[in-house]
Amino acid sequence: MSHKILSHIFTQIKRPSWRFALVSTLCMLLVLGTMTTIYNAVVYQRIHSEAQRAIQEALRIDDDQDDFSTERVAVLLHLTHDFKLPQEPEALYTAADKAIAHWYAQNPASAQLTYIDTSKLNFYAQYIPDAHSSDVVVAYVDITGEQELISSINSLFMLIILVGTSAAGAAAFYTGRQIEQRELAVKSFYENMSHELKTPLASIAGYGEGLQLGLMDNPTRIGGLIVQQTQKISQEITQILNISRLESGAIQLKKERVYLDELIQDCLLPQEGSIKAHQLSLHLELAHIEVLGDKHQLEHALSNLMRNAIDHSSSQIVIQLTNHKLRISNDCMPLSQDELAHMFDRFYSSKTPGGTGIGLALARQIIEMHGWHLTAANNKNGIVCSITFEA
Repeated sequence: MSHKILSHIFTQIKRPSWRFALVSTLCMLLVLGTMTTIYNAVVYQRIHSEAQRAIQEALRIDDDQDDFSTERVAVLLHLTHDFKLPQEPEALYTAADKAIAHWYAQNPASAQLTYIDTSKLNFYAQYIPDAHSSDVVVAYVDITGEQELISSINSLFMLIILVGTSAAGAAAFYTGRQIEQRELAVKSFYENMSHELKTPLASIAGYGEGLQLGLMDNPTRIGGLIVQQTQKISQEITQILNISRLESGAIQLKKERVYLDELIQDCLLPQEGSIKAHQLSLHLELAHIEVLGDKHQLEHALSNLMRNAIDHSSSQIVIQLTNHKLRISNDCMPLSQDELAHMFDRFYSSKTPGGTGIGLALARQIIEMHGWHLTAANNKNGIVCSITFEA
């Protein structure tokens, strides 16, 4: 029945984060609960066995066992036939003696080993008739101290269970949230990628159909447009392949001496048409800096960063190169802290329409493979991407 209830609850939970939290909490609870149960069973069995042997030794119930070896010592107590203390001075009897006599008087039992739990004291006890009178002899072992210790340890176990299950649930929930965000990012990536590929493919299909039906007056111009759209598709596919190869280690950096200021100028040449089309002003502050890096891969990374800055700029691009930092700034709407934190994630695309985000992820991968650091932040005019490097 409980299995069906848990299965029903699990199937009703759709979010991976809550599923991970539930499963991890239950597993941790099961493990710690089982450990606590086993500990209690082992300890109580040991106390029972030692108390039984001590009582048997005191009463000499089993005379054939001469090898008693226990640290416990049973206390012998003589009671009347109706389980009352003999008429002796009150001071001669301990609280445990009085509790034993009172319990047996209230609960006449068979002459077997018995666990006695009073309001404050705990015992194992057994009695036999006195061979020389009508009275009885009781042997008991006081286990109150052990009982209190076990209760304290169980309280500690409960605290550990509470903290452990809470920590396991929280960790699993965090992991589940990461998986959810990853799934959402992948879904968004595929949606954006589908859109980015569908647009040029639709253009190519339209141009091809027009050529097939003889509706195009300038086939040469149409051919150029088809090539342009094909190159756009090829560029997107190349970006995906490059980041996969870099992550898998299939592409190794071929480092050489590179002048960053010259490389930046080279990367800007193919972007001049786009800068003019967006009617942007370009401001350069470039120091003559030499670094050790893979020129080809750095060109990919810087081109992607510049292209992103151009696509989202309103009026100007500023590129500044100093001894240990390269800044690429543009004027645009500021991003939220969450967008800035995930800007260079592989499958992340911001709420700003256009692009799949794969180019920025590739840029970060290349920059970090060089041992450099890439960050993004809002400034008073827009967004600045900063690369910190060793000159």
